[in-house]
Amino acid sequence: MSITYSFIILCYNNWGLTKQTLETLIMSIHGITEGVEILILDNGSEDETGVQVESLPKKVNGIHIRYESLNRNMGYPFGINFGLSKSCGDFITVLNNDLIFVEGWFEPVIRAFIENSNIGVCVPHLCDYVDFDKHKQKQNYLEQHKQSETQKEEHYEKLQFIDRAIGACMTIKRAVLDKVGGNDLWFGAGHYDDDDWCLRIRIAGFKIAMVNSKIYHVGSATFKQSIYEQRNFVMSNREKFLRKWRMKSINDDRGKIIRDTEFSKSEHYIPLFVQDSSNKAPNYLNKAAIDIQGNELNNSRKGLLFVADWNNRDSKWKSSLLEYIKKCIHYNQDLLLWIPDKYFDSEKVLRLIPSFVLGKSNVHLIFDSISHCQLDSFIKQFDSVIKIQDDFINNIMLVYGSK
Repeated sequence: MSITYSFIILCYNNWGLTKQTLETLIMSIHGITEGVEILILDNGSEDETGVQVESLPKKVNGIHIRYESLNRNMGYPFGINFGLSKSCGDFITVLNNDLIFVEGWFEPVIRAFIENSNIGVCVPHLCDYVDFDKHKQKQNYLEQHKQSETQKEEHYEKLQFIDRAIGACMTIKRAVLDKVGGNDLWFGAGHYDDDDWCLRIRIAGFKIAMVNSKIYHVGSATFKQSIYEQRNFVMSNREKFLRKWRMKSINDDRGKIIRDTEFSKSEHYIPLFVQDSSNKAPNYLNKAAIDIQGNELNNSRKGLLFVADWNNRDSKWKSSLLEYIKKCIHYNQDLLLWIPDKYFDSEKVLRLIPSFVLGKSNVHLIFDSISHCQLDSFIKQFDSVIKIQDDFINNIMLVYGSK
């Protein structure tokens, strides 16, 4: 089958919201009868999502419905990248599972791509959906907000070019994925991954357009399951984002960053999935790791990798590290703590690690930032990655280590 438009709904639990998103999406694009797929990507849901999706018809109104699932919640960036790797369309729309669509929202998006070849990403306006009556949302919503043909024509003509778009609903041209790839996995659970993606897309020379159509957003439904966790993810990832782009404030001029940065594939391209990460990394077991005194690693030893979301308070990396040290490391094994300077303040992290741990002769440090294209090769140098509880970064690295 030939697919032109792919829609990816990433969900984690909240089947009721996912169902609402799916139903309103299908109704809103009913005029497109061929070349459309909707991919429901289950990010390790623990509710009835899997059973409900499996019971859906494989085709509705000419739209192909597909289902893919991950064994556990791998976070938003990893989930979206996985979905993108499974998509077939020339235009791919990534979606949260807490959206409500209105008829006519998608036509201005496609029209913008057709009329401006420099556009790589299009987004509609996201409107809050806090006060709308829940009963009307199913029965009368589409009719109440149906746009006249005159209004649609006005929407086609009004474009706003932006440097940042919210990732809840983004339509991306396939050429963007070919050049820029997907989300930066160091943003773990999510938040600021869309800021980073947009900067790389703009640096690569593509425009981001906001079209004059609208959809409705319930807003971070998955994260609302734990306000405390959401706050930690936001704080942690804001710090990473600012450090990566050498920004002092989230309000710094992003246009200047875009103008002053030359696109580099090794720096700005991120493979969509593990199998795409095939470039060979430097051999860190032989030369790159150092201990706290600055001594090079004994290259006759085997190494274990310890990597975490170091500045996220929810991560159990401290207790995991101490537990591992207490269990004792075999004499011919080295423990390498990877704290990439590009994302983390290594001096700040090192102050959180007990001095007796850093003083051990078989504990070593890696501060280099490995390209995403080299992650697979880098991690496979080690015997294994030590598992850490409640840590999305560590979960991702475990996936790379298992391939």
